[in-house]
Amino acid sequence: MQRLEQADAALTAEERLHEDFDALALFPVSVVLQGAMGELTWHRHEMDSLQRVLQALRRWEDEGQVVKKNMEVESARDLKVNKFRDSKADCKKLRKALVKEQLLRTLRNLEDKEDDDDVEEEDVAAVRAAKQNLQNAEKESHAALEALLELESDFPEVVRWLTEGIPHVLLPKWRAERLLSDFEIQDTIRCHNVVHRAQLDGRTYALKEFSHGNRKTWEREAARLLRAAHPHVVELLAVFEDRSDKYTTKFYIQMPWYQMGALDAWVQNEQPDARSVRRVLAQTCEAVDHLHSLGIIHCDIKPSNVLVGADGRARLFGFFGGGGRGTGGCRRFNWHFFSDRRRTFLG
Repeated sequence: MQRLEQADAALTAEERLHEDFDALALFPVSVVLQGAMGELTWHRHEMDSLQRVLQALRRWEDEGQVVKKNMEVESARDLKVNKFRDSKADCKKLRKALVKEQLLRTLRNLEDKEDDDDVEEEDVAAVRAAKQNLQNAEKESHAALEALLELESDFPEVVRWLTEGIPHVLLPKWRAERLLSDFEIQDTIRCHNVVHRAQLDGRTYALKEFSHGNRKTWEREAARLLRAAHPHVVELLAVFEDRSDKYTTKFYIQMPWYQMGALDAWVQNEQPDARSVRRVLAQTCEAVDHLHSLGIIHCDIKPSNVLVGADGRARLFGFFGGGGRGTGGCRRFNWHFFSDRRRTFLG
């Protein structure tokens, strides 16, 4: 019995010793630090991995924003392209409707009817309404083209394709659906180029005609006239091409018709006072100075190349031709040559 009590006491003491045992006390401090450094390194690797994941997510977010923006731009492009195409299609339909009304009017005029006056009034009203609808559609088509030009920086090939190769500088003045038949031709002047005096919407215009083989000349003259814009230079209103004839294409420059005509005709017909003549000559000199500032010399200044409008203002004309002296052409101004000659003249 005594031995059992001693054994029980020993076991109790052993249990108390085990409870108070500190395992870390048996390990060296270096081993503990090495384990802590390994744990810290593992956490650093985890942080680097999370940083790389975060950077990838941000990059994907930026790429998603770019894709979203591109999709929005492409969607806007498609909308504007479709609107431009639809407007051109509407113009074609309305032009066919106008041709149909004109043919019906012609056929009815050939028939003898008692109510001929009433039929004539109805035909005139129908043709007038068809012309008005076509003009409204042409305005919408031009507005759609202007909206399309806003996308040129992102999609230059689309604009180039839809505008059928028209030079960029002329696009603001280009009328895609306009034809010569839209005008009422009143007179035709045949000189170096054919020039029509025509009316549209009650206004009179001058239409300078170019054949298919002179397209480059048409582009060059229109661009030069647009570049030389000035209150006393002939104004460029529009450019268009007429493909109604399946065998040939003609190009046109649309300008105002200056009612008083050339300077010499104005002086002879209107007999203005000396002050008015001096004012017109001064305005012509302003136009010439403007051309010189652009590096262009006229080479053919004469009364017939100075047009006078109904407002009595002068407009210089005839400086965008072939380029030879005496031909109504112009040349690029050589300032170095001029300076050398001026020094020679002044000694």
